[in-house]
Amino acid sequence: MKRWLTFLLTFSLLHFPLLHSFSSSLPRGIVMVDVSRHFMPLSFLYRQVDELARYGIPALHLHLTDAAGWRMEIRKYPELTDQGAWRTAPLWQDWWNDGQRRYADKATGYGGYYTQDELRHLVRYAAGLGVSIIPEIEFPGHSEEVTAALPWLSCTGEAYTSADFCIGNDSTYMFMEDVLREVCDIFPSPFIHLGGDEAGGIHWRTCPRCRGMKQSDAMLRLNAIVRRLGRTMICWDEVYTGGLRDTSVAIMVWRSPDTAREALSSGHQVIYCPARYCYLDKYQDAPSTQPRAMGGYLPLDSLYCHLISEDVPPASLALCLWTEYVPTEEDAERMLWPRALALAEALKPEPRSSKAFRRWAERETRKLRARGVHAFDLDHETGQRTAYTSRARHLARGARVTYKTPFHSLYPAAGAASLTDGWQGGWANTDGRWQGFLGAMDLTIDLAKPKRLRSIDMTFLQSRGVEIYLPSRFTVSVSNDLQTWTPLTDQPHASDPRPDVLHTFRWQSPGPGTPSPGPVRYIRIEARPDALGGWLFADEVVVH
Repeated sequence: MKRWLTFLLTFSLLHFPLLHSFSSSLPRGIVMVDVSRHFMPLSFLYRQVDELARYGIPALHLHLTDAAGWRMEIRKYPELTDQGAWRTAPLWQDWWNDGQRRYADKATGYGGYYTQDELRHLVRYAAGLGVSIIPEIEFPGHSEEVTAALPWLSCTGEAYTSADFCIGNDSTYMFMEDVLREVCDIFPSPFIHLGGDEAGGIHWRTCPRCRGMKQSDAMLRLNAIVRRLGRTMICWDEVYTGGLRDTSVAIMVWRSPDTAREALSSGHQVIYCPARYCYLDKYQDAPSTQPRAMGGYLPLDSLYCHLISEDVPPASLALCLWTEYVPTEEDAERMLWPRALALAEALKPEPRSSKAFRRWAERETRKLRARGVHAFDLDHETGQRTAYTSRARHLARGARVTYKTPFHSLYPAAGAASLTDGWQGGWANTDGRWQGFLGAMDLTIDLAKPKRLRSIDMTFLQSRGVEIYLPSRFTVSVSNDLQTWTPLTDQPHASDPRPDVLHTFRWQSPGPGTPSPGPVRYIRIEARPDALGGWLFADEVVVH
């Protein structure tokens, strides 16, 4: 009997972390901060922990590795930080777009990393305030910094040739286990995020070790390592939709709510963070009033309404601050606060009404700023585009539109009626009112009967971060029989260097005493893409 009790005690001590992790539940609310694209100082992380604790948000998720920089000391592989933590350009967009994407050393490069002692102290400090810290180590994609520093982990064996690990190589998993042992020694979190998103896998198709393997196969093998270490793996939803069905893996869903619901019903723990309104790299006010962002528009009020919506699956909620266009800690705090207040309130059993939340958030934002947090100033918010807020009345409203070049199925807006339904777009290309064309646009509007025209306006949106550009040429012509066309305007337009802008092309009837077209029934509008190609996004054709 004594020997049996000793066995049970020994078994429990050896395996308690494993048992504990599988019985752990995800934190209900998580804020993710990407410290790879732009390294943030420790003082910034401590300040965020203070504020998360103050508002009852229980977890900080640190995106520690990505192509732009490896940010955690790994003692067995010092190359990861000797080389992979430093790059040749301070701004991510310059480094990423210049075609080189090279790494450097501390003396000549831009970047930084956290030592294990620094992270250990941060974790203890956060735990004392009731905040857990979840680390993320990217695998198998988004790993250019690893394959540059340790090229033997890629399929080619050469630096600067692959963004992905060689998933058929036993050495890859030996490396990951070595890394994760050091990660687990620092972070007591029962959850470890291992990425799994957006792996290109170009070399897997020809690599003799990887041929026939899928990303989900690699993640399952990695999950076995994580389980041996007594932790639970989190991965992005590409792994789930790619075939992984092991319910010991938690899924972080950034794309479809249907995926979140399906994964939940299948028995997975789920973190829900749809990019459309949980990614904080979007403008939170009129783009012309803000530093450059990735694109889109996510004001506080809109975020809060989404978070408390009945359409949100019953999962953990996360806000994700990606930092490609967030180079400083001041910028990061401005993008994070007060938007994190929306998450804090949404976690409550009975969240405030939208109006009550707004009043509370305004008061708390002033307190944040008084405490030295560089929160966005709600008291001086410009707000949504004026044209977005009311339905326009004009001669073409309700007119039938014939498309010679079809709008793209990904961005239909309101379909064939969109450009004449009276509703104009706002600051975001994703607001459901901008119609997208991949390449040229060519359409004809039927006014049903001849009408005398004074002006024709059409607004286009540019968001360079997502390859949406203003047209290089805008042409308007009119007809009464669809055979003979009279040109009204042909406007070339030079490429606009601004990252995010709206531009209205206009034809206006000449003044009194100057010839102008008589009544016309049909209006043809053509737009040519920018020299860079990409998308055209247009909203209402306003005719007076």
